[in-house]
Amino acid sequence: MKFTHDFSRVSSHDFIQNYIFPRLKPRVIVVGFNHYFGHNKEGDYHYLKQVSGEFGFETEEIPEQEIHNETVSSTEIRKALAEGYIQRVNAYLEHYYFITGMSGGCRKHAC
Repeated sequence: MKFTHDFSRVSSHDFIQNYIFPRLKPRVIVVGFNHYFGHNKEGDYHYLKQVSGEFGFETEEIPEQEIHNETVSSTEIRKALAEGYIQRVNAYLEHYYFITGMSGGCRKHAC
């Protein structure tokens, strides 16, 4: 999805109804303790719990995690990656960071 001004104005309910549920059909949605989505950050874990019956999924919340007195978040992980601190990323993730993918010639078949 391209993040545009119009897309930024999509409500949390419309996001679930029009993007998440029909495309992914999730059985479980897992979010972090400080996760928000939808216009004006109106969607969060509690909102997902409210609508889980309507859409037929379960929801789980990951509590705040601290590593070496630092709160772990996707923002901190991305920042550490951008700055090249792979050991810090590994500590945040509690496993080795890895990337998978295919080269340009391997789009439809394994190489």
